[in-house]
Amino acid sequence: MTGPSARLRRTGLLVVALLVTLTGCGPEHSVKLGVRNVSTDILLKTATPPAAPPDQPSLPPGFPFVPPPAAPPVLDGSIPLPPPLAELPPTPPKACPVAGPYASAAVAAPRRPSAPPAAKTYNVRVGGTYAITGGTPSSGRYGPAGTRTVAAPTELPQEAGWSYTVSDEQGLTTAYQVIPEQLGQSETPVESANQPTPTQAGIYVTSFVYERADTTKLTLTPQPALMVAKLPFTAGDRWSSHAVDAQTGISIVLNGQTGLGAKYNPFKARVDACGQVLDAYWVEYTVDTTPANDAVGNQEPPSQLSGPDLLMQFVGSKVAFGPQYGGLPVEELYTLKGTDKDTTVDIRRHAVYSTEPARVGTGTG
Repeated sequence: MTGPSARLRRTGLLVVALLVTLTGCGPEHSVKLGVRNVSTDILLKTATPPAAPPDQPSLPPGFPFVPPPAAPPVLDGSIPLPPPLAELPPTPPKACPVAGPYASAAVAAPRRPSAPPAAKTYNVRVGGTYAITGGTPSSGRYGPAGTRTVAAPTELPQEAGWSYTVSDEQGLTTAYQVIPEQLGQSETPVESANQPTPTQAGIYVTSFVYERADTTKLTLTPQPALMVAKLPFTAGDRWSSHAVDAQTGISIVLNGQTGLGAKYNPFKARVDACGQVLDAYWVEYTVDTTPANDAVGNQEPPSQLSGPDLLMQFVGSKVAFGPQYGGLPVEELYTLKGTDKDTTVDIRRHAVYSTEPARVGTGTG
């Protein structure tokens, strides 16, 4: 039969054979039919176009945390590199760093120096005030910077010690003599707290330049030399020195003690040399630290300079000595009050090293 029925049967057999062939060769597949909601740009004639999204504000990329990158222009098909970033100038270091509260000295101060200081110039920080009233009135502040020039370190005869000078930026020079050990150890040492002699272990001033209120400079040579620190450094040591400059007739009384205040504490000084801590010993000059009165029971006068037209007390002045630097005074606070001719003087001058001095030896205990 060649009618429509026969053609339908042949078509059905071909479809069945094709399905058998596809399912018999290759992996099995699970076919699922359904309708999925897929967004498409193809619009059927009967479909409703989706609603347009609401307008969004135009924000730079990364806003608000990152600035938008600049879109480089395209020139001749190439993209030029952006200009290099401008370099910010480095933060200038502080003029004088401050040592931390827990910083310690690199070298501990021995109780005695063992070698003379090195000849060298150092920067120091200077502060304080001065006020002069009377005939030539003036007032102002010291500082902020100065110098200390250490010169002429010289060994004393018979290895007794050494001498050296220290000059400041004003041209004021002080000559020191250091006797590390008591001279005449083969004999019984003779020490006097009322009037030390240069044979006793100590640091002495043999001459110094003093500037008067009218700017006149006097070079004073006290006789005998003035003990300004007793060796070895021991908390609570006290002494008194008396001397006279023969040329001017000015007398000097120096009452000294090792340590500050009535309890001699602090005994050690923590000197801040612009971030570098220096170990040293405090010496203070006071009203009266003599252990005993003189032979007739008179009390010692305060630390002072006195002459025919000069009376200047330096009570409360203090100096920090560094034995590991040959006995150099690495911090000084001088207070001067009194009368000079027809003027009154009130001076407070503070100086401290801005760097560590050259080390000259470990010293001795």
